[in-house]
Amino acid sequence: MDLNAKKLKQTDHTELTKGSSLTPTDEQYLNGIRMGKREVIDAIYQHCYPKIKSLVQKNSGNQEDARDLFQETLIAIYRNSQKTDFQLSCRFETYLYAIAKNLWLLTLRKRNINFWDIDTIVIAETIEDLEETISNAEKYQLYTKMFEQIGEQCRKLLLLYMQGVDMKTIASTFGFASESYAKKRKFKCKEQLINKISEDTDFKRIMARG
Repeated sequence: MDLNAKKLKQTDHTELTKGSSLTPTDEQYLNGIRMGKREVIDAIYQHCYPKIKSLVQKNSGNQEDARDLFQETLIAIYRNSQKTDFQLSCRFETYLYAIAKNLWLLTLRKRNINFWDIDTIVIAETIEDLEETISNAEKYQLYTKMFEQIGEQCRKLLLLYMQGVDMKTIASTFGFASESYAKKRKFKCKEQLINKISEDTDFKRIMARG
């Protein structure tokens, strides 16, 4: 773990909803995480933490879990932002919430606890392909229905990908022959999910509705 990632992990936010009134742009949020800027990190906690805290406490977690999850989420975003091909394709808060939710889902699965709020899980890249034609409520409903149909391996792979796990590690986790093959599997899983959504009768009804 490098210096800035350590700073994110060691930052003490005992009063997480207090602090800066700064509202950075999406790019300023990312740059602030990359550079470990305290004022931007404080702003992220102020503006984003309450929603994550609510998610955790409504789904078998406590305040300490919420704090730990938020730190893990910021570290995952930091690591993703260091990749040369990284590009934010949605609002920063949407991206942060998606990663936090996937991380919490994995935590609950390790604890053998059902995640009843799964209807709002998002894989940001996948949903972006459809967001101009489907309202949020319908989008999440379609996504979760089809996400459960793509097979356990694809579900796990996409969740790990959104968690920020690198392709080399994913390849090792699933016993794939190479990092290149892991990327190919990720693409196929994402493609399978998009195809299932686009072929669904509810999706066609929404499209026909215009």
